Amino acid sequence: MPSHVRPFPSNCPECLHETVSDLGPCRVPVELKQSSISSDPEFSFLLEGTRLFRCKRCALVFRWPRFDDRQLATFYRKLSINRWDYAVKEVGSWNLGKKLLLRDRDAERPLQILDIGAFRGQFLSELPPAWEKSAIEPSEEAVRDLKAKHIQHIAHLLQDPLDEYKERFDIITMFDVFEHLIAPAESLKAIASLLRPGGIALISTGNAAHWSWKLLKGTHWYLHSMQHLSFGSPEYFEEAAKRVGLDLTSCIPHSHQSRTLREAYRQSVETLYMACRTGSPPYSFISKCWIRVPGFRNLAHLQHPPYATALNDHLMVYLTKPDPPIVAL
Repeated sequence: MPSHVRPFPSNCPECLHETVSDLGPCRVPVELKQSSISSDPEFSFLLEGTRLFRCKRCALVFRWPRFDDRQLATFYRKLSINRWDYAVKEVGSWNLGKKLLLRDRDAERPLQILDIGAFRGQFLSELPPAWEKSAIEPSEEAVRDLKAKHIQHIAHLLQDPLDEYKERFDIITMFDVFEHLIAPAESLKAIASLLRPGGIALISTGNAAHWSWKLLKGTHWYLHSMQHLSFGSPEYFEEAAKRVGLDLTSCIPHSHQSRTLREAYRQSVETLYMACRTGSPPYSFISKCWIRVPGFRNLAHLQHPPYATALNDHLMVYLTKPDPPIVAL
């Protein structure tokens, strides 16, 4: 572990509050199976294990130790560009986001929309042609695809200088990006500055208040990747929105990917079983009884909690920027 990285945080990286709760060890990240990463001394601290913490003040849930900005940039350069290549119809946040935008905004009006972490522009391409589309995207390969689709690329990262775009956008979307952020509050502040008064922001990410998180903690499937550093909840977003001058309109539960009810049921059962099996008595005893019931005996073959993309363990956070108060003359 690098000498500058503390094994336990002295305070919350978001609000700097000194009281944080240790939620236990995190599951082994899938990327450590890649030799180019596991053999890199830059990431040796990850081989020693990370833990999950929750701030008692702002409710942010976060992994520690974690990357700094330089390490994160190095890590992303090692990843395949195909890692985030999803079919549009499978992504729960894209489906719900499109539905909400078409419900609340005029498809024929030339609105300005910015997608943060747009990748190849799959989501933006599904939106009305009258809308003027812009993107923030770090991948140079993906940027070439954005330009081919006539989507304006305005920056590689949200923290890049964007003064010329202040209060430019009617809509800002950020799907499956929040969990990658080292300093999520700074990103929310930047989003608020880019949004016009009366504009809306949609942010989709994992919901750390979901029952599956409460049971599994650091072994939750959404910690499968060491890219995932920060996790929100309705409590977190309500408090964070106030700090950056936005109004929290709603938090809508949804699944990471669109799946059948049968698949959601199977993943729920497997999640509950693994929570019992890895828990202390009497829960571990319940799991032993469970696998003796006909129809559930196959649970005994599980080695870790399921990759539960069908559970409604994600949130679509709907934020609005209020109009400035009218000053009486």
